[in-house]
Amino acid sequence: MKFSYGISQLIVYAMLTGCVGGGQGSLFQPGSSTDTSGNFQGCVTGDPIDSSRIRVNFSWPADASEMDIYRNGSLVATFTDESVTSFIDLNLQEGGSYQYRCDAKINGILKQGSNVLNLSPINVNAPIFSGIFSATPKLNDPDNDSITVSWNPASSSGPLVSYYKIYAKPGCSMIGADFQAPPKIISTLGNLSVDIDGIGDEIPFSFAVRACTSNDICDENLNVKYITPVCSDSGLPDTGAPKNLKAIARLF
Repeated sequence: MKFSYGISQLIVYAMLTGCVGGGQGSLFQPGSSTDTSGNFQGCVTGDPIDSSRIRVNFSWPADASEMDIYRNGSLVATFTDESVTSFIDLNLQEGGSYQYRCDAKINGILKQGSNVLNLSPINVNAPIFSGIFSATPKLNDPDNDSITVSWNPASSSGPLVSYYKIYAKPGCSMIGADFQAPPKIISTLGNLSVDIDGIGDEIPFSFAVRACTSNDICDENLNVKYITPVCSDSGLPDTGAPKNLKAIARLF
């Protein structure tokens, strides 16, 4: 039995079982010697095994000499033995989403599989996240009524974050029950701060951030930051009578 893999981190276990460890790549673009005609599915079915492994089952077309497995557009495994009809992808990140396609080679021509599988490892854990980093008056704010809420990225050693929930409420405290209410805003992955406008001077506010996976499993940190002199030694400047309670979130 002969195996070859399109990754540099080749391990003996992968050679024996049809397994390979993971990462992500760009979308695959077929070359000029690609055959997209006919009814060749390639990848047939797939399923998660646990929080870091996915199984992909594939079929061989007649006269094929090679089967190539692509994950998120990057070649991750090649098989030349037709008795092999499944592949186990290893070391995937919990909470991540992965796209698989299986192509065959017939007389040197790449025959592209028509079936694309969108799969994710089993997600049972929340991201590893320390919560909010700071809540401070927005710089150069002419109205003196905006707060910038910031946070650090979740740990890469935990499940992949899909989005962040930002909470804001009047008062100098935030307890577990407050996190059952809808967040003030949901921030997509990649944003690490948000402006919340219309807070109002002399009005105490509490802020918190939680990280969530694509399966809506969120961490449960209770890290809270407070703003205005009522809650702490720093806050928004006093511009006269307290302003109305309102909050408009703006990402940047």
